[in-house]
Amino acid sequence: ELIVYGATEPDAKLTVQGKEIKLRQDGTFTLRFALPDGRQVIPVEAVSSDGMDRRKIAPIVTRKTE
Repeated sequence: ELIVYGATEPDAKLTVQGKEIKLRQDGTFTLRFALPDGRQVIPVEAVSSDGMDRRKIAPIVTRKTE
């Protein structure tokens, strides 16, 4: 299992893997992912409420069970 947590401005729009994520009142979030073997790309994008500021990251996680 992979746990992703972070924070942004409370009124920002956040998407993870293209799905909108509901933020807590203080702008924080926590997500849990099943982590099967293989490569997982987790694109994250936050956009300010006025649309002027945009931040993107795309962590890549690899799991290999032997």
